[in-house]
Amino acid sequence: MISISDRLADLGRRLSPILDVPDNDELENVLIAAGWEPSTRRNGHRTFQLDGMLAGTRAHHGGAEIIVDIRDFGDPQDVEREEYANGDHDTVSAQLYEEARALADSVAGELALDPAGPFDLDPLEGWHFDPHLFRAGHWVVAVADVQQDSDLPLIVEAHFAWGADLPGRLTGLVPPPARPPSIDWAAITRPLPADYRWLVDTYGPGPLGGYLDLIAPDQLPASEPGPLLAPDRLTMATTSDGATVSWLMQSTRPWETDPDEEVNSWSVMLSRPGYEREHDCGLLRFLVLALTGKHEPAVTG
Repeated sequence: MISISDRLADLGRRLSPILDVPDNDELENVLIAAGWEPSTRRNGHRTFQLDGMLAGTRAHHGGAEIIVDIRDFGDPQDVEREEYANGDHDTVSAQLYEEARALADSVAGELALDPAGPFDLDPLEGWHFDPHLFRAGHWVVAVADVQQDSDLPLIVEAHFAWGADLPGRLTGLVPPPARPPSIDWAAITRPLPADYRWLVDTYGPGPLGGYLDLIAPDQLPASEPGPLLAPDRLTMATTSDGATVSWLMQSTRPWETDPDEEVNSWSVMLSRPGYEREHDCGLLRFLVLALTGKHEPAVTG
C-alpha cells in the first residue's frame, strides 16, 4: 500500500500547477484523478475515500481547500481505558493526544515538499497553534492533529489550501520596477503589516497593477474609529474605480503579544458609498485575488 505521505505529496503535485483559486468541480476532479473514490453527491457535496482516509473539498471566491482526514482517534473522553496500560483518565487522554501528534509528526517528516513561506496562508490557524506547513506551488499543505472542541473527535488532518507564494504570483502578474523608491522604515514609528511593507519595498507607493494606488507609509492618515463596537480603520490604498481599501485594526490572533506580529492578521475592508465588504485576508492576498478576478466584482452604491 502506498504510504500516507506519498498520497499527500501526490495531491500536492497535482494541485501545484493550479495558479489561481479553482471552483469546486476542479478540486473534485483533482481527487478523482488521484484515485480517490467519490461518494454519492448530497446537498451539493460529496466525500472521497482512499486507503482508509476521507477527503472533502471547499471552494469559494476567496480560497479553496481539500481537507483530508488521515485518522480519526475518536473522542478522548470515550476511549476504553482498558485499551491502555494505565486506566487513569488523564493518562489515557494524554497518551491519545501523544499518539495523534506522533502520527502527524511522522507524516510531515516524510513529506518531500518545500516549507511554507512567511506570507503563506496557515489554514489551521486557530485550530492548532503549531501545524507543519509546506508549499506545493501556490498551495499550502498543513498537517496536524486537530480537535475543534474538547467533546469532538481528535483527528489528524492534512489541509491543502490555495494561498502560497503570493509574492511570486503577484510579480508574475505585475512585474515590479527595476528600481523602486527606497523607504526609510526607521522613520516609520507605527507597526504596519509585513505584506504592506513588502509591497512598498517591491513596487513603491502609488499605482500598482492598474487597480490599486498604495499610500506611502509616511503619508498614511490617522486611523478612524469604526461604527459601534467595530475595530478602528486605517486607509492604506484607493482603487481605480474610486473605492477605499482599509485595514480593520483588530488582531485575529489573541495569542499574539507582539504588536509587530498582531498587525499581520489585520483584515481588509473595501468601501465605497453605500457598499462595504470585509475580506478575511491581508492586503497581498486581497490584491492577488482582485487582479485575478477571484473576489466579488466591485459594486457601486
